[in-house]
Amino acid sequence: MNMVLSRGDDYAGLALIFVGISSILWLSEIVWPIQQATEAELAIEYLEEIAFGFNPNVRQTRGDDYYEAAAGWIKKWQAVIRIKVLGDPTESDLTTVRAVARELDELIDPISVRVTGSDEDANVFWTVIPWDQFDEVLSIPKTVESAGQGEYISRAGVISVAWLVVDSGLRGDRRQHVIREEITQIVGLPRDSWTYPESIFHEGESKTTEFTELGKAVIRLLCDPRIEPGMTVEEIEKLGL
Repeated sequence: MNMVLSRGDDYAGLALIFVGISSILWLSEIVWPIQQATEAELAIEYLEEIAFGFNPNVRQTRGDDYYEAAAGWIKKWQAVIRIKVLGDPTESDLTTVRAVARELDELIDPISVRVTGSDEDANVFWTVIPWDQFDEVLSIPKTVESAGQGEYISRAGVISVAWLVVDSGLRGDRRQHVIREEITQIVGLPRDSWTYPESIFHEGESKTTEFTELGKAVIRLLCDPRIEPGMTVEEIEKLGL
């Protein structure tokens, strides 16, 4: 049997389609802003977890900011970050360092991140060495559980120079993870967190070798010009970002 639609049926069908599309558009106008707001809120919450507080493996030890006092405010760069690779890295190490620098350069606009061969231009000194030699590079005590550590100088919340070490005994993805983590933490996100296991900032042992979308959002947020060096959590929340 053939089904024949009358003109009235055609109009009714078109009306239903129009109503359906209108409903979808109406819902998208409500859901999309809510989703965006939620993502922004998550980024701010995560920033508060990993930018503030004390991490014994990534420490500010010299300069006008005494580390334990400075744990309560934002530390960040305001100049081009130039990474000098020292020691005897593998080709894979160099590839990872360059990749992380390139990704960070895209995320933390307007600050640039570069890998340099010049000691004079460098303000971040990165090296891979045995764990028992960490204290030959850093002035902070090495910790038993540490696969990498960092130290930096900041004044009034502005980071000016940093040193990073990675344990040469690490292998594979674990080694790549620690290289990525230490370079990113010295940007101004020194703390680890248990909240997101897939994040490079995860407190536990991790082999994550990429930034999550939330991780990227936090890095961009830290470098937002509206967030100034020395700001507290309360001051950032008042910005209404």
